[in-house]
Amino acid sequence: MTKVSVIIPYYKGPSYLEECVQSIENQNLSDLEILLVDDRGGDDVPESVLEKAFLRRIVLEEEPEAEGFCAGESWEVVPPGGGKDMSPFGAAAARNAGVRYAGGEYLYFIDADDYLWEDALARLVELADEKGADVVTGKRCFSWFRPLSFTNEGAQEDTQLTGIVPLRGEELASFLSTRFTVQHLLVRRAYYDGLGLAFDVHNRYYSDVFVAAGIFFGKEAVMWADGSSQYVCRLHNDPIHLPALSQEKTKRRAGDFIRSYEAAIHLLTEEAGAGSTDGDNVAYALNWQLSRFIAEHFPDTLNGEEARHFTMALRRVPERDWRRIKKEFGFLQTMEMNCFKKGKEQAAKLFAKLAFAWRKKQGILGTPIQHRRIVDALFFQKMKLLPNTVLFESFLGKSYSDSPKYIFEYLNKTYPGRYKCIWAYAEKKRDIPYPAKQVKRLGLRYFYYMARCRYVVFNGRQPTFYKKRKGSIFLETWHGTPLKKLVFDMDDVTSASPLYKEDVYYQTRAWDYLVAPNEFSEKIFRRAFSYEGNILGTGYPRNDILYHPDKEDLALEIKNELGLPLDKKVILYAPTWRDDEYYGPGMYKFSLRLDLGRMREELGSEYVVILRTHYFIADALDLSGFEGFAYNESKYDDVARLYLISDVLITDYSSVFFDFANLRRPMLFFTYDLEKYRSILRGFYIDVEKELPGPMLFDTEEIIDAIHNLRTIQRNYEERYKQFYEKYCAWEDGHAAERAVNAVFRFGHTEMEKD
Repeated sequence: MTKVSVIIPYYKGPSYLEECVQSIENQNLSDLEILLVDDRGGDDVPESVLEKAFLRRIVLEEEPEAEGFCAGESWEVVPPGGGKDMSPFGAAAARNAGVRYAGGEYLYFIDADDYLWEDALARLVELADEKGADVVTGKRCFSWFRPLSFTNEGAQEDTQLTGIVPLRGEELASFLSTRFTVQHLLVRRAYYDGLGLAFDVHNRYYSDVFVAAGIFFGKEAVMWADGSSQYVCRLHNDPIHLPALSQEKTKRRAGDFIRSYEAAIHLLTEEAGAGSTDGDNVAYALNWQLSRFIAEHFPDTLNGEEARHFTMALRRVPERDWRRIKKEFGFLQTMEMNCFKKGKEQAAKLFAKLAFAWRKKQGILGTPIQHRRIVDALFFQKMKLLPNTVLFESFLGKSYSDSPKYIFEYLNKTYPGRYKCIWAYAEKKRDIPYPAKQVKRLGLRYFYYMARCRYVVFNGRQPTFYKKRKGSIFLETWHGTPLKKLVFDMDDVTSASPLYKEDVYYQTRAWDYLVAPNEFSEKIFRRAFSYEGNILGTGYPRNDILYHPDKEDLALEIKNELGLPLDKKVILYAPTWRDDEYYGPGMYKFSLRLDLGRMREELGSEYVVILRTHYFIADALDLSGFEGFAYNESKYDDVARLYLISDVLITDYSSVFFDFANLRRPMLFFTYDLEKYRSILRGFYIDVEKELPGPMLFDTEEIIDAIHNLRTIQRNYEERYKQFYEKYCAWEDGHAAERAVNAVFRFGHTEMEKD
């Protein structure tokens, strides 16, 4: 007999599965089998998985029966299948099949999108053998990250239990309150068979509650292996194309929950008998989950029939359990549950809404931004759009710059007085060369114009609260040719916003037009943003200045504006941010890796350095002691003006080099963390070793040596630079703003504008 049979239900997500199986292989258990139960039988199971010697693939070909399942009290059966990308069989059928084919002394359940930390399974087996335990479990935590980039820091745990202890009594009840699942359970096969249980194949979302209740009820104690055995539930950062079950938006969830709850309670009451302490504690945990489900889903998602089922279930909760549960609720939620039990749904809804408002601290008790959102919903969204009115925003209102700036200036030069323009600012108002009302970003007037402007022109994502109105036109210019992978092309989201993909998906639904700087970007934007709207192949308006007929005179003007010495050349250092180093959303850390002291020693007689960090970077660079050599222009509005005065660019993975290439001046790439950035954080769209039009350098000494030998570097990279320019700069000619305006702004053609 095999020692352990690991059962993995699989439907989709080959990259998740590959890492799951690899984590099992890394457990240092020689006597195990993996039963991969494929309930689709597709061709997306990776070859690297199928080649594992200890893995058996089982394909479900017929709709299975739920042998041994006790449904308890009657509940309308929702047949499996029928939904978008919904498996016809599901995890329940796969687990039942896995148990049927398993040949191990122990059964172990893991989901295909999860993985194990080092020795997690081995520790459970060791403890089960040592203690003679029939059921052993351990720590379970949640992470957005793949195994390669996972750390314990910040991982959300489902229990605070410590030590290697048997779980019984109230400890067991407390544990089960957060975990009615077979995930990370090692169960002795003989014990499992004796229970006569099966997973409910008609229950998509809570199919294992019934089995877990039976397993935990059947034992006096369950062995807990503490943090020495760690199971990682991997949260899906792409809930649009590859949602986890918990992320699927469906009305079926409530029906599945009450079905699982009633079946489990029926099992306990039928089998436990009066006065069974173990049954009471497992039942309490179920009743606690019932109450939490109602509190979280009522009144928005429960229909009338479901509400009646939940009311009847709540009425059957014993008074002793009800007293314990109420202690965990606040006053408003307790009142909600009391009304719900009595069938007073309208009163329950009132208390539910009050409880929600209290948790979110909206309305009178809320923050100014919440007040403005309420005013927006009640008033601004119901007002008419303002014809010929345009709202501009660049880099979250942090600057008057980028493509919105050049579209704004072209509009005013070409059609003076025709459009009323609004500019959003984050910290302070800017000197703007044409008439424009300036409003504080996220202030009340900002909400007003977001709701009422006929045109909106941004170079980044709009706030998630923005609601696209019929008749409004959203022009998204974006802000760079992509080097590092974007949104849906990223395997993992290691940034401060793990739901980044979901946010972007719904934000891009509001875009009517998206500007692309080149054919390469056009193809990537379509895929990476999952965007089906209009893409304008105009080139970037922000690069029009690089083709200015008097750009040499303009460069001299900019140098004087910044107080730079006119007898020295300029090095521009423009690094991007690192996804995994942040203080919070949109606030990234940055550590300067250039040795400015060495650079000043070697280059100070001929060069000065301008530092320009990404607008996401929150750290203020301290250049004390480098006055006259290093200048921090991170807050300078328009980086394109800095390109004009720069003789050489140093960057890393920032898109600035695609724009700087329009000038055909030398570029150096300071890629000191190349492997980490390429392999873990983002990944690249291009082969940097073959395509970058300059050398990749890894420390300050290499940078200094390269600057001393710029002519040699230019000769060596001449052909590659030419190819790079033709691929990424071919659409740029100084007229991108004109093309974008002609495509989007329809002068006098609509009834609204005639008004």
